[in-house]
Amino acid sequence: MGNIITLLGLGKKVYMRSDITPWQLFDSLDVKVYDIANIEMDVVDERIKKENQKRIKEYFSEENYLKQLKKLFGD
Repeated sequence: MGNIITLLGLGKKVYMRSDITPWQLFDSLDVKVYDIANIEMDVVDERIKKENQKRIKEYFSEENYLKQLKKLFGD
């Protein structure tokens, strides 16, 4: 997952199987990933690239991490 998150944060086009848990996570975050069953060798749309980078940065931020820990373990 670390490599996938890094690649998405760098604005890269990531392909994966649509029947795995990470696909569901990225779908719930509205992060666009591509199904390996439909590989197309074109560049990622600039709007999708920027939105993916923004959502990855927000979700995997230190601030959000601390918020999740507080929710998990209480204040």
